[in-house]
Amino acid sequence: MSWTPQRLLRLAARLSGQPEVDARVVEGVLGARRTGERFASSLNNDGSPLQICVSLRGDGQSVRLVGDPHADVRCARTRAIEAVRCAYQAARRWGAPSARPLLHATVSTVLPPAVRYHLLDHGATWLGARAAGGEGFAAYFTLGWAPEPRRPEIARSWLREVLVDATEAVGFVDAIQGATVFSAAAIEGHGAEDMRFKLYVYLRQPAVIYDLGVPLLERERFDDFLNVVMQKRSVGLDGLLLSCAFDRAGRPSAAKVDLCGHCLAHGRETWRQLVDTVSESQGIARFPWDVLADAPTIETGFVGWAVERDASPRMNLYFKEPQDDC
Repeated sequence: MSWTPQRLLRLAARLSGQPEVDARVVEGVLGARRTGERFASSLNNDGSPLQICVSLRGDGQSVRLVGDPHADVRCARTRAIEAVRCAYQAARRWGAPSARPLLHATVSTVLPPAVRYHLLDHGATWLGARAAGGEGFAAYFTLGWAPEPRRPEIARSWLREVLVDATEAVGFVDAIQGATVFSAAAIEGHGAEDMRFKLYVYLRQPAVIYDLGVPLLERERFDDFLNVVMQKRSVGLDGLLLSCAFDRAGRPSAAKVDLCGHCLAHGRETWRQLVDTVSESQGIARFPWDVLADAPTIETGFVGWAVERDASPRMNLYFKEPQDDC
């Protein structure tokens, strides 16, 4: 690649305990640079196509890179074809054989037919992989190409394809479709036995999130996270993203909310204080802020809070490096 956000990659290496991030991981989530064009990704607010996702749990942290492959390609159809090819390569490289038919079912159901890839004018997929390499990958596929009224049925069709029993997941779609806009469908994991199948939605209008019937969402700790992180600030409807994950059997496995860090506009020191407060109150590992000491341009793109099936909380921090600073 001719372009890499060096400070962001150095941060990923430090966080994952590596001397450097393997170039194959970077190229795996971004694709090989094909043009000299400026990146035009919807992953970050400035069009940059790469994030670090740090997941903080009670027992420590994990670090992933998330990229928008071939975001420098201007032809929507070419960009989508190449991005989907990257998704299959990620499944071969970091997934078990049992992951591949599930990926194929997702591509076939969630995206339009290849002859209509020109509709994917903001890209087809984002890809995630462990910064240190190793088993497991993630692929997030947009529903944005489809008219909003069609998206719930696409989601239901996908869930019936990939889940052993889609009854509860389809019921979730039925319950929230009036109040939300379906944004994306995703698979995360190594193979069928640990794969998660996730739906992402935005609120259609202001609503009480607990009234939506999102499985597993626990009000007290969720309120704690929101009150601490938002500090009475507000985000637009597109600045709050809800997701629910199901395992292969069709059981809810996690619920999550992501907030736009750019919208909240906290400074570095404020983020440190707020995130540390959530970690302390919820028994989550602290983020090692010292690793950012020599990276003043690194920004907090999103912050997320999730609850797992076993009721354990998780906080995700997403970092980005503006492409003009790379």
